[in-house]
Order: sequence, then structure tokens, then C-alpha cells
Amino acid sequence: MSTTDLEKQFRADFGQRLRDAIEASRFAFHKDFREAAGLSDSTLKNWLNGATMPGIYDLKRMSDTLGVDVLWLGFGVGNIHNNNDSFRDLLTRNHATVTRVLTEVREFATEKRLSNETAATMLIDYLDNELHTFKQKNVKAS
Repeated sequence: MSTTDLEKQFRADFGQRLRDAIEASRFAFHKDFREAAGLSDSTLKNWLNGATMPGIYDLKRMSDTLGVDVLWLGFGVGNIHNNNDSFRDLLTRNHATVTRVLTEVREFATEKRLSNETAATMLIDYLDNELHTFKQKNVKAS
């Protein structure tokens, strides 16, 4: 599968998770969620259809509004109702590493003149790979 195909699949998977979260939420209609989260109609449609991906701040705002885990919503990690504090704890415990990675991605994206969406996709791929490696190490250690 090419990088472009992987990106399309990642966006489609995100759109489905977002759709599932909205349907499982207290919001009767997408419009109600969109208004509560402060999103435009076109932005929400693009995310639901897998055309684009949200930035990290929009992702966090949506997970808070829906009451779902941000790692699950954004990356499909864990399950829909993990504790949102786990993401905050993870960032706090690994602040130096997160800051370094974000700085490296920003510098690389600026140097290569990449769009924010492409840089975000690269960051997500990197984090997904790191998480997969971490899980493999933990399985081998047990």
C-alpha cells in the first residue's frame, strides 16, 4: 500500500471513529455536535468523509465535547471510553520527548515546505510506529 493509500485509509478510519463517537454521544444530530464543538459544517463534513484531518487542538476539543478518549478518536488506540486524563498524563510524563519530536517535525516541515496536514500525518505515523514498538517490547518482556 502506498503512502497516499495509507493516508486515505487513516483519514477514512478517523472519519468512522468520529461518526461512531457522535452516534454514541448525547448529541441527537451532527448539527448539535458541530455547534457544541464550534465547528463549521464543511469542516465536520470533510473530517467525516475522510477528506481532511483535524489538528491536535480540534481533536482534543472534539474528544472533550464527545466525552471520548482523545487517543482513540485520533489514532484508534485503546477504546472509546478510556480516561481522557491518560493523554494528559502521557504528555506530562514525556514532555521533553514530545517537545523534541514536535520541534523536529516543525523544522522538517518548514525546510521541505510541507503543508500542515502532511506534517500532522507524518507526526501521527511516527507516534503510531512508536506505540507499536512500545507494545511489542512490552509483550516480549512479559
